[in-house]
Amino acid sequence: MTAHDDGLPNDPEGIRLMIHALVDGELDAAAALAVERRIAADPTLAAEHARILALQGAVGRLPRPDVSDAFRARIAAVRHRHNGRRARHRRRCRD
Repeated sequence: MTAHDDGLPNDPEGIRLMIHALVDGELDAAAALAVERRIAADPTLAAEHARILALQGAVGRLPRPDVSDAFRARIAAVRHRHNGRRARHRRRCRD
């Protein structure tokens, strides 16, 4: 793989993670454009991008499990506790 001056990783694993982030909608506009340019210029990256999109589509077509209200409540409680810990950590780091 050749080195690029676009601020993206040049190692295969790093750029693969960036492609996942692109597919998941996690990149800002500038990073997304840089990843898209890399994909357009590299057939191997284009194939990886297509593979990830196909996988995402296949997972999206899987039937959703039917879960109980009790299970949903337990998940919500875990998320609430986690968000509280994150907020306390951010406050400690700020101080």
